[in-house]
Amino acid sequence: MKKFILVHGYKKEDEIYINIDHIGHIYWVPQQIAYGRIEDESYTTIGVTTHNNGGFRVKETPKEIIKLIDAKVSYVDEGQISYAVEGREFDK
Repeated sequence: MKKFILVHGYKKEDEIYINIDHIGHIYWVPQQIAYGRIEDESYTTIGVTTHNNGGFRVKETPKEIIKLIDAKVSYVDEGQISYAVEGREFDK
């Protein structure tokens, strides 16, 4: 069973759908300051087991991502599975 969560890119605010069955790690990176100015705002990295690219940088905090992961399958009806993802439904 595949379950996807919707997160948003750290800089461009792209919509990124991640299969929760393939998440390998989630960690928060604090704001980085160099020479008295902000180099990078804080963000969360989500690494997936299917890619060796360091993961996706997203705006959501680890706690917000865990809440999304804890969401249950909305319904199963006659072989059709729908997942609620931030107010949207996806059929499989």
